Amino acid sequence: MRPARTILSKSHCVRQVSAAGRFSGARWLVFMPPKFELSNLEIPFDCELLVVQWGGKVTQLREVYRVRPELPLQIRHFGDWRPGSHRKWPSLGLYRRRTSLDGHVIKAAVLEDETYVFLDRTGSRETLTGYIGYIWSELERELNFTSALSKSVDGGTGSKANGTWDGMVGMLVRGEAVVGASSFLMTTERMDAVDYTYSLADAPTNVYIRRPEVYSLPWTSSLAPFTSRLWFCVLAVLAILTLALSIICTIQRRHGNRNELPFGLRDSWLSMLGIFCQQGHYVLPRSNPGRMVCFTAHLCAAVLLAGYAGNYISVLSAGRPLQLPFTSFRGMLDHGSYRLGAMPRSAQLDFFDEATDPLSKEIYEKLILPDIQNLPLSYADAFKRVCDSKYAFMSSPAMMRQFNRNLNCTFISLPQANIPGVIAMTTIKKFPYRGLLNYK
Repeated sequence: MRPARTILSKSHCVRQVSAAGRFSGARWLVFMPPKFELSNLEIPFDCELLVVQWGGKVTQLREVYRVRPELPLQIRHFGDWRPGSHRKWPSLGLYRRRTSLDGHVIKAAVLEDETYVFLDRTGSRETLTGYIGYIWSELERELNFTSALSKSVDGGTGSKANGTWDGMVGMLVRGEAVVGASSFLMTTERMDAVDYTYSLADAPTNVYIRRPEVYSLPWTSSLAPFTSRLWFCVLAVLAILTLALSIICTIQRRHGNRNELPFGLRDSWLSMLGIFCQQGHYVLPRSNPGRMVCFTAHLCAAVLLAGYAGNYISVLSAGRPLQLPFTSFRGMLDHGSYRLGAMPRSAQLDFFDEATDPLSKEIYEKLILPDIQNLPLSYADAFKRVCDSKYAFMSSPAMMRQFNRNLNCTFISLPQANIPGVIAMTTIKKFPYRGLLNYK
């Protein structure tokens, strides 16, 4: 909420506030006589200032601001007020009334990150593409301004070392640019140095390692669908049915059914085993009791086959749980054989460099600091290291997906090692056009 302030007919007060630059970011109602000269006042673009001037029976309200200091003062009629009559005020908000920057040139710092921002060089002119690049180009068209693009002086977004900011944040702090038209991860340390626009996308920081190799199925996997006790029961049923068929056929032959075929133990075993293995056979018992044994064997075999097939498909589909070497920052620290990296001069480094909790400080000192002079200079180099060695890299999912397609390995994020975050563009402190950029 903007603070509201009032100045009552004191021209020296108006000039003092203007000279001190205190008009910015507030709502002002200034009562001035009709002949008061306004053109020498410094009233920034984001100041909502109404000058009330009375003459006769009509009180006029004028809206006053400058697009930029070197341009003439903009004086717009806001409304009239007459005692006893209905007041007529505009219904449009501040940034629906101020929609043009009149060709103003904005110095913007950029960094090609190969996902959100690309530099398109057409002849001598450079334009931004990519997700954030297209947003910036659309803002240029909608708000009628142009950009003077400057690349990051050291190839980083910005981190704080020894009390000094580097990267694009440093460029904004030093006044070399006024807008960072790239993807900046929001951190509390950066908020002390620069202002952010509204968030543009979620960008959590995950820790990626090379995905463990896919395991090969052992020969014992064919026994996995049934437990050992169930396999014992299957063999017991097979033995019982073998004995039953052999005994029944022998009794039938000895007690008057001379047409019954002789089924010894060997023949009965082969017949039952063939049934359980879903194999056909051309010799069947001729007596009804013998056929009942074969029918029972077929029913048992059908039930066992259905259960075995269903469980075996489940075993092949689910497989064994993926075994990660570690799942968290603490596990990585205890494992000790991996190095942890991030892009130089990035917010991810600040998470650990500026940390106060013991775990983060220990991670920085043992896993990051030993290779601080050998950090990857590009995301392609970083993910190649992940593929080729025991290297863990901090990145957003969007960056990982961009480079995972071009390498001969796949990555996996540690489930308990992630930091929530969002990205946005940045501006210098008290940037007069930030509200307009946010509105659009």
